[in-house]
Amino acid sequence: MLVVDAAPFAGLRHDPAVAGPPARTSAPAQDDLAPLDYLSRLTASPYTVLHLFAGHDGGEPPASVVARWERLGVLRAEPTPAMYRYEQHWLANGVPQVLRGVLAAVSARGAGGRRIAAHEHVDHARLDAGRRRRADSPVEAAPVTLLVDGADPAWRAPLDAAPPAPPVAALTDEVGADHRLWRLPVEASIRVRAALGGARAVIADGHHRWRAAREQNAPGDEADPAGRVLALLTDPAASDGPRLAPVHLRLDRPPNDPWRVLPAAALAAAGAGTQPETAALRPPGTGSVVCWSRGQLPVTIDLVRLLGEQMRSAPGEWTRAVREWLLPRLGISGSEVTPTADLAQARSAVLQGQAEAVVAQPPLAIAEVVGSAGAGRLLPAKSTRFWPKPRVGLVLRRTDAGAGAATDPATGRG
Repeated sequence: MLVVDAAPFAGLRHDPAVAGPPARTSAPAQDDLAPLDYLSRLTASPYTVLHLFAGHDGGEPPASVVARWERLGVLRAEPTPAMYRYEQHWLANGVPQVLRGVLAAVSARGAGGRRIAAHEHVDHARLDAGRRRRADSPVEAAPVTLLVDGADPAWRAPLDAAPPAPPVAALTDEVGADHRLWRLPVEASIRVRAALGGARAVIADGHHRWRAAREQNAPGDEADPAGRVLALLTDPAASDGPRLAPVHLRLDRPPNDPWRVLPAAALAAAGAGTQPETAALRPPGTGSVVCWSRGQLPVTIDLVRLLGEQMRSAPGEWTRAVREWLLPRLGISGSEVTPTADLAQARSAVLQGQAEAVVAQPPLAIAEVVGSAGAGRLLPAKSTRFWPKPRVGLVLRRTDAGAGAATDPATGRG
C-alpha cells in the first residue's frame, strides 16, 4: 500500500545554557526575512541557525559549523529519534489563532514520495541553490509544510490531546507570536505513522527543498536519512491548519494598456472620480484581477468574460491564465514579474518608481490548491503563500551518517 511515510528522526537542538535563548538561535523562515534583517540576525548571535545558510554566501561551510557547535556543546543530540508536536500562537485583530502540526522525517522517494504532490512549478535557479545547500549540509533546519489529505483522523491524536509534559523549546518571537515544541513518545509516533497509511499529501511550502531531496543520490533506500525530508504535517481542513494569502504580481516594465489590447466588455474602471495615486487597490473576486500602472486608474479584468466559466470553476485555472495568457498580452515576460503577498508594499513600490505596475489577484482557496495538485495541474511558481511558516531551527534533523542508517523508521530505534 502507498503511504505518506513519516518516521521519527535523529534530532539536534541548541543547548540554551551554552547557545542562549531559542528566540536568538532560531529564526523566521528565510522567505520572511528582508536582507538587512537577515544580516542583523546573523551578527546578533554566533549560534543563530542562520549561520548554517551563510556558507552559501562565502561564510563557514555548514558541515564545519555543525561539527564546531557539537564540539562546543552548542548543539546536543536528542536522546532518541522522535517526532515532535509544534504549535504557533498569535493574535489576528485581537482574535487568538493557532497553527499545529507534527514534525517528522517524511520519505521523498519510492512509494511514499509518490503519495506527495507538488502544487506549483519550481524556479530552476532556486532549485539549483537548494540542491547545493542539501548536498553541503549535514542537517535540515527549515521544515517543508505538507497538507495531509485522506488520512485516518487518528493521526491528529497527538495534536488534539493536551501536551503530557512541558515543551522542550518555547519562545516568543519578534512579532509577539508564541512557538512551542514537544517530543512525542515513541508510542504516539507509531500511531501517527500507522494512521497515515493510505493518506495523500500536498506540498504547501518548500517545493525546492522537496525536489532537491527526491533527486539527491536517487534512487536509494527509503529509510536512508538522505532520502527523507524534515516536514511539518498539517491538517488543511482544521482550524489549526495553515492559511493561504493572496499573491500579487509586481511588474518591472510598463504593461500595455488593457483598454487597447483586451475587449472593453471584459474591463471595468476602478476608482472613478479619484486620482490615480490615491485610488484604492484591493484584491478582486475570484475570476478577476486588477491591473494598476503608475499614472493610471486601476482596471478590473474579468477573466470569466474573456476565457469562460472555467476561470471560476476549475481549480486554480485563473492563476495559470494570468501568467500564461494575460501577461503576454500585456507585453510582460516572466522575468519581469515579482510575486508578492504584500499588496500595500507593491503599491508603494510603484508610487516610488521601484516598479511599474501591479496586478492584484484574489486569494486561492486551499481546496483549489489541493484539487489542482490532485489533478496534476501545476500552478505557476510562487502562485501561493501559505502562512504562518514554522520557526526555523527549533530542532535540526541530521541527514548524514550521524543519523544512523540502521534506524528503524517504524519506531525510531536502531
